[in-house]
Amino acid sequence: MVYLNPRLARLVDNFTMNEAYLREHYLPYYQKIGILTPTLELDAAANDQFHQSALAEMQPYRELNRVLDVGCAIGLFLKAARADGWDCYGVEPSHALAEYGRLHLGLSITEGELGQAGFAQNSFDVITLWDVTEHLLDPKATYRLVYSLLRPGGLLLLRMPNWQSLARELLGPEWDMFVTDHFYYFTPDTLTLLMKQTGFIPKKVGADGLVPSELDAIVEKLGPDAAAEAVARLQGDTGNGRGSTLLAAAQKPRSRRDRMQMAGQLLRRGELSDLTAEARTYLRWFLADRRG
Repeated sequence: MVYLNPRLARLVDNFTMNEAYLREHYLPYYQKIGILTPTLELDAAANDQFHQSALAEMQPYRELNRVLDVGCAIGLFLKAARADGWDCYGVEPSHALAEYGRLHLGLSITEGELGQAGFAQNSFDVITLWDVTEHLLDPKATYRLVYSLLRPGGLLLLRMPNWQSLARELLGPEWDMFVTDHFYYFTPDTLTLLMKQTGFIPKKVGADGLVPSELDAIVEKLGPDAAAEAVARLQGDTGNGRGSTLLAAAQKPRSRRDRMQMAGQLLRRGELSDLTAEARTYLRWFLADRRG
């Protein structure tokens, strides 16, 4: 795991929290990719299509019919989830972004930090953190809180930059993910470890493609041939784990049996360090379950 040092003491001190970021960067980006129109109207069909994969992954977990998006910004994902029939809740630390989502998209967005939101334990089927983990001052503490809010068997969905991406290798210090409010960077392995340490059973961890801005930067720095080669590498076997975006899913265990099955798999594979970490996680989970 890689982290920023020195770093901001509070996320609220960062530029991305204010009105200028919303108007000059956030909204124009979604206009550029067609989710918002030139007049800032939501293109609902485009927004639903953009989030289709996540919504499909959520369907088998629909029991309470409740989804929480942590760091939801203006709530574009929540808007798509609501159209899909979910009861939607969001938490967003930026007043500017949260207020925009409430006023213009009609969403229930709690302004502030997750720990201040007052949600009940075991009250959500799905919790999402889209491009949020890298902004957390204490990722482990936040994941443990998320764990407590998910119902047993609930789903955690994650997206974040990939430290071992090919784009970072090619662009070096010009990689556009080097920003002042990215406090931590993860690889597939370190993200998997974080999920296990906080009680989750990882379901998948993958690394996806190049983002358009990175492709443009590679063309500008190294030329179109280098960009074409990068795309080819990511499409081949050698590109495994080198995509720019980490996408992950994990589940909160339903029972001790889930935990024991996972421990058995680790033992059979000879993954003793992971087995030790899992034993510690099981003990924390067991004690929390007894107290709860």
